[in-house]
Amino acid sequence: MNYDEALALIHGRPRLKRESTLRRMRRFLALLGNPQEHGQFVHVTGTNGKGSVVAMLRDLLVGQGLTVGTFTSPYIVKFNERIAVNGKMISDDEVVSLATKVEPIIKQMDAAGEGPTEFEVVTAMMFCYFAAHPVDFVICEVGIGGTYDSTNVLAHPVASAIVTVAYDHMKLLGNSIEAIATQKAGIIKPHCPVVVGRVPDEACTVIRQRANQQQAPLAVYDEDFSVTDHHPTTTGERLTYHDKTWSALTVTTALKGQYQVINTAVALRLFEVCCKQAQITPQPGEIAHALANVRWPGRLERVVDEPLVLLDGAHNPVAIAGLGDTLKQRYRGREINVIMAVLADKDAATMVRQLSQIKNVRVTLTGFEQPPRPLVGEEFAQELGVEYVADWRNAFMKVVQSAAADDVILFAGSLYFVAAVRPFFEK
Repeated sequence: MNYDEALALIHGRPRLKRESTLRRMRRFLALLGNPQEHGQFVHVTGTNGKGSVVAMLRDLLVGQGLTVGTFTSPYIVKFNERIAVNGKMISDDEVVSLATKVEPIIKQMDAAGEGPTEFEVVTAMMFCYFAAHPVDFVICEVGIGGTYDSTNVLAHPVASAIVTVAYDHMKLLGNSIEAIATQKAGIIKPHCPVVVGRVPDEACTVIRQRANQQQAPLAVYDEDFSVTDHHPTTTGERLTYHDKTWSALTVTTALKGQYQVINTAVALRLFEVCCKQAQITPQPGEIAHALANVRWPGRLERVVDEPLVLLDGAHNPVAIAGLGDTLKQRYRGREINVIMAVLADKDAATMVRQLSQIKNVRVTLTGFEQPPRPLVGEEFAQELGVEYVADWRNAFMKVVQSAAADDVILFAGSLYFVAAVRPFFEK
């Protein structure tokens, strides 16, 4: 098997099989020798923000001299990013080796009529990798939801986090905040510390109930830890973090956006749990240095300076609302051209309206090659009264031709879109 054949094996699997059980995933891992039972995992879920929390926690732990694995999705540039160590993605040869390992098990399960999905295959590969290449911690990002996500085979994580709870993936998770919170709270395990970001009251009630049932210590934003004195800087977001350990820890995270403030607080709280587990006492200067240098592609990422071109993977109304607040705060008085590609199964109308209502924002809807699911198109754009240009490159060139030097051009609407656009600017 070569690298292209390995990717074909992975991407050739079914994307989704609706099933309210982890039976198939547990069977898959049992046939692989239960690799998920090895290692210290931090399990992170949330409608938005979980990727940023993973990146910050990773760099905080690496700053203490620890070796840290991560499992994230989707990838921005290359598949290998999904499994990484200290921020460095695994090699092509390692992807081939992992695919070779799982292939006979996939065939065996296919023959029995219980073949795994694409995400189950990738998750199994991740567990196999870290079982064979031990690290100090693995930060594992949930795919969708929590309870029936293939990562939820972890029995004893070091800590769990629920960063945000909002409407998204309702067909899978439910049509109420309580239902969605129930799915996300499914990652809470007995006696495992849980960190919760800013979530709606009805979600917090559900999470508390689950934590009480599991006798899991619970830390909730604005109750057990908090942030004061936040203001944006040219390099990121400056804030002062408070909890029982740090009465006033002032740091600047390199990740821009108001929404990154709470993400930073969640990462710092998780960091404390991990440091206690590793018997490490971090110094404030080490923490500040790690956060000042954290990088996470596609999150208000600057790729061109003049005119300013940004990439942001905001892909649901809550994320777009947070993005809009940041645009109003950081780029007041500048013309902002938003080029959006939005999957049709998202609440695209709300997202477009949220941005269009900002007085200095102009929205253009567009498309990109090989989206994972259908995109909203020209008819939809006409209904909302925004421009539509079928190819994002043409949309970009059209905007650039009329843009002033201090204008802002922002690509948003989908992480898949950001992944398609980003290589153009890297070149």
